[in-house]
Amino acid sequence: MSLALGISSCAQPQSRLRLIQQGQSAYAIAITSHASRYEKQAAELIQQYTRQVTGVTLPVLTADDTTQIHQPVIAIGHTAWIPKPWQKDIEQLPEGSVFIRVQAPHIILTGGGKRGVLNAAYSWIEQVLQCRLYADSVLRIPEQHTVTVSSSLQIIEKPAFSFRQVYDPQAMNARYMDWHRLNDFADFWGLWGHSFFKLIPPEKYFHHHPEYFAQVNGRRQPTQLCLSNPQVQQLVISALQERIRQNPDVLYWSVAPEDNDAFCTCDSCEKLYTAYGGISGALLHFVNAIASHFPDHIITTLAYGATLTPPQHIQAADNVGVMVSTITCNRSAPIATDPRNAKFRQAFETWAHLTNHLMIWDYTIQYTHYLAPFPDFFSFQPNLRYFAQYHAEAIFEQGSGEDPSVFDEWRCYLLAKLLWNPDADVKAIQQDFLQGYYGAAAPYIGQYIQSLEQGLQQSRQRLDIYGNPLDADKSWLSPDSVEAYQHILHQAMQAVQDDPQLSERVSKLYLSVLYTQLLQARFYGTDAHGAFISTPEGQWIPDPRIRQDLQQFQQIAARLGIRYLNEDHQSLEAFVQDYQHMLQQGVRTSLSFHKPVRLLTAPISDYPARGPQTMTDGMLGTTDYAWNWLGWYGQNMEVEIDLQQNQTIHQVNTGFLDDPRHQIFLPTRMEVLVSADGKDFHQVAAQDMADRQFPNQAERKEIAITFAPVQARYVRIVAICRQHIPDAYARPGKLPAVFADEIEVR
Repeated sequence: MSLALGISSCAQPQSRLRLIQQGQSAYAIAITSHASRYEKQAAELIQQYTRQVTGVTLPVLTADDTTQIHQPVIAIGHTAWIPKPWQKDIEQLPEGSVFIRVQAPHIILTGGGKRGVLNAAYSWIEQVLQCRLYADSVLRIPEQHTVTVSSSLQIIEKPAFSFRQVYDPQAMNARYMDWHRLNDFADFWGLWGHSFFKLIPPEKYFHHHPEYFAQVNGRRQPTQLCLSNPQVQQLVISALQERIRQNPDVLYWSVAPEDNDAFCTCDSCEKLYTAYGGISGALLHFVNAIASHFPDHIITTLAYGATLTPPQHIQAADNVGVMVSTITCNRSAPIATDPRNAKFRQAFETWAHLTNHLMIWDYTIQYTHYLAPFPDFFSFQPNLRYFAQYHAEAIFEQGSGEDPSVFDEWRCYLLAKLLWNPDADVKAIQQDFLQGYYGAAAPYIGQYIQSLEQGLQQSRQRLDIYGNPLDADKSWLSPDSVEAYQHILHQAMQAVQDDPQLSERVSKLYLSVLYTQLLQARFYGTDAHGAFISTPEGQWIPDPRIRQDLQQFQQIAARLGIRYLNEDHQSLEAFVQDYQHMLQQGVRTSLSFHKPVRLLTAPISDYPARGPQTMTDGMLGTTDYAWNWLGWYGQNMEVEIDLQQNQTIHQVNTGFLDDPRHQIFLPTRMEVLVSADGKDFHQVAAQDMADRQFPNQAERKEIAITFAPVQARYVRIVAICRQHIPDAYARPGKLPAVFADEIEVR
């Protein structure tokens, strides 16, 4: 882009065109009699915002040749005012491109394709009139009595990507999307995302034709389609033909697997996997065959999960697009340079050579905790430059959808600017946004963002879209660090305390700090920074400050209209009620409380909780398996507790997570063994678990084993892990698991 323009309220040299001079203008807006709806809309927008900025209403005139208007014009669209040497350049512009140039005394405003002229109008409104739309309801209209532009003004902009969507609350507004040149997949895709079962619904076909679906563990199951079945291919073609008949103008149509890795293992599919280097090869073979019936459309599919690894000996057909998912990427460093993202880079760069229509499905927040600090803003520019380097044509940036999340306004604004131009000046964009959106609090919000980003980068820790604030509780989200962030935000709130609107915007960021402190207090329990404190009498009671924080959190969140806290739609009310229940329930004390624990079988390292002491810290887990649970995949749980002296005991109570959707089940059998010396153990109780109906949602359940009173110092608990995952929950490569959170010995 090249740009030369000026806006001023004082006298200008003669090399500038005076559009507005002290509330007067000689200019009109010109469109043709056959102007498109986008050209008419562009004219109306320029008229509207010129009036709002200057008080001057430029007339919109219709003319098909230059002799019909005897005054200087802002010529909108393909008009007779465009010099012939420029016409070819304009015709060659990609769809959506912006063309603004002075042909003194006239100004030409048009663009490439259908929407280019509309995009040009918003470029004019932002760059010449200096208006800003920071959020869907935060519009800045400066007051200007004089508007001039350079006689050499030239604004040529070509979007880096053909399709640009930010899936965040701000971008649900039509004006915001138009202003920031964003798209909606509903306008470009006739069928989007995971689409196999939209084309062949299991409820319609599985009962009579199980062979259309994947064979998993020796049985046909409605997890995916069978990619080698020719009847499946024909059904998909027929379903697409009908959909395209009803919506012929839409370019993209998705033929993509469901959101799981339970692909077909029948002999015919296995042969395709062998021939083409894996599941992705069989998928591409399947999609290529379907795409051959739709040469005027682009059939897209997903490189995601089991299909991320590129195939061998096959390429995407000319009209097949591949949307590569970044779901596995670390977010604490740019994708292009982070060693932890090397596997993704290899896959992505290979796919870039296998398709003419490379697309990206990217992720920008923590989906398990919408309100948790997630400072990935610094990675947006290098990541989008990397995608542009490999000629990606479509970018879908998935945020929190319609649900508010921390910094969603800034995130959406920055992504919109960089999707249009990955080389934009991020520092200038941030400074402008913070000042416009947070007012006097801007310096402190900038300091807060910088502190978060520096803390994260110095920690060199992974930032995961499915992590939680405990992942960094010893580094950039340590209690001391969180208190420092809180201090900065207190300063920000003081700076805008007399402005209710700005105060609300800052309080949304403060909400993130409160949320982090509440989650960490629950995790720490009876330790420092925990939710409970000890009285002089040795009783554990809720810390009054935590109750105050919870009340303040609820009040701010409700005031801001925040309903859900994660992508599973945990409600604000449910979170508060659960937290209040935890405080009311108190610390679970027993003979084993705070006693040493030995893990005789090693739990998985993915979810370390508080290590062995998790089992006797008096704090219970939630329904989130990543939260205060120890887990054992494909092996028994064997735990030994040292009561530190011989005690009379008669019961062991263990808390387990029952979450079949994540292959976590109750144990099939429990055993309790005791010893006086820690060497010779004998069994005092055993209990087999009866078969039962599996829950639809995760639940915490306690299993109590009672036995005749016995003297013991050491107690060993064995939970037998299920050997096989039930068919309904089976997934390739997954093992059944046992997750436990607390053992109480009485």
